[in-house]
Amino acid sequence: MVPSGSAEAIEVIEESQGIPDFSYAGYHRSERAIPRVEGPIFNIEDFGAIPDDGRSDRAAIQRAIDAAGKNGGGVVLVPKGRFDLGQTSDAGSVFIRSGNIVLRGEGRGRSILHMSEALAPPPPMRLWASPYVIQVLAPEKSRIVGEIAKDVKQGDFEVWLAEVDGLKSGDWIALKLQDTTSALLESELAGFQVIDSRWLSLIKDGVQVSERHEIESVTGKRVRLCTPVIKPIDVRYQWRVEQFFPLREVGFEGLRFEGAWQERFKHHRSWMDDGGYSMLALNGVVDSWIRDCSFVDVNCAGMVSNSAQVTVIDSVIDGTPGHSAIRFAASTNCLMARVEDRAGQWHSVGVSSQAIGNVFWRCYWGSNTSFESHAGQPRYTLFDSCVGGIMMAHGGGALGSLPNHLEGLMLWNHLKTNEALTDFQFEPLDRSHWRILQPRIVGMHGTPIDFREGQSSVISLGQPVAEGSLYEFQVKRRLGELPEDLRD
Repeated sequence: MVPSGSAEAIEVIEESQGIPDFSYAGYHRSERAIPRVEGPIFNIEDFGAIPDDGRSDRAAIQRAIDAAGKNGGGVVLVPKGRFDLGQTSDAGSVFIRSGNIVLRGEGRGRSILHMSEALAPPPPMRLWASPYVIQVLAPEKSRIVGEIAKDVKQGDFEVWLAEVDGLKSGDWIALKLQDTTSALLESELAGFQVIDSRWLSLIKDGVQVSERHEIESVTGKRVRLCTPVIKPIDVRYQWRVEQFFPLREVGFEGLRFEGAWQERFKHHRSWMDDGGYSMLALNGVVDSWIRDCSFVDVNCAGMVSNSAQVTVIDSVIDGTPGHSAIRFAASTNCLMARVEDRAGQWHSVGVSSQAIGNVFWRCYWGSNTSFESHAGQPRYTLFDSCVGGIMMAHGGGALGSLPNHLEGLMLWNHLKTNEALTDFQFEPLDRSHWRILQPRIVGMHGTPIDFREGQSSVISLGQPVAEGSLYEFQVKRRLGELPEDLRD
């Protein structure tokens, strides 16, 4: 029985369901608000960009970004007007390869970065591989530090290594697992009714985890992390530590990212449908953000990959419906807050690859779509106090990369808006592309739904749990209050 007191009710559910502490998700672990960076200013007009002239401004924007990078950072200012991100003669991507750079507009209704030309994937048959027109790219380097020497429980902050090999406070590491041991595979898939031999990535390449953490301190061979371990570590399996070298403090704010997608979307019909107008990709960043931006008439709005502690907040996907909204891919402890998918992308906000510990808080998507869970072994994802449809066909993921989601998917106080559903399944045996391992559903309400027995854990169906938000409750318990930019 769940107690009537709201705080006590949440704590009972946490304990009974084995829920991790999601309060560390977001910019600087939700411990501070996203800053207003003052400068220095690099106005793209000073580098040759001209608004509203119908000509490409891609080279000028790149020059402004490169100048900020050489300076050690700054604000790349996009003034009022429409600036073109490339045309047939010079279509391509704009790259940010340095940290401490903020690409700022004067408001998402005033400063427009317009993608007038679609970008095709290098081999056209790879429908999903169109490049994003703006890309943040950290150096493609990492180094193997060594093996983990002792087991680690979920929630622990300390990891003992065989060798620390020069690691120090402030470094970033990934706790990585790749192992094909049959006992490990069996334990990871326990709870599925059927294990499909076509799940080649999981079965042939093994169980894979990539959990990213900043180091607080190093004492001897003991490494203390700034955030708790999410996936328990059993040293019988092939766990190792890698150091990676992210970009920090990269921001996008006050901008309208505008494509030219005007067709009726059909899933996997063509490379144009799946990714022709793909806007913003952040790869290998930490403590960074997307704030107060809109993405209009796009096939793919955004992706945050191989990153940690990134916040996407107060932003909108709008216009002609396309392929995907914004996704956390192989990223750890990221936060999406108050993001609205008004367009109703085929895959709305969600996760893919070895994403772990990510939170979607008070987000919205339409009743004609659902959250994304795009396979590749994501774990421990919280959809908290969100509004939108719940549907089978929109998770995504190639058959060889399934299941869609492994342990720890939680839908907390979700307001369901699509038609009434009976006997909803997370493992429908008459389908091949929708498999989620024993999700936890707490306080789902709105239009009626009931679930297939044995495929999920359900608490308080039909009415929300008191206190509203698990993420907000956990942050306030740890810090006393939410950072300013997350408060109403």
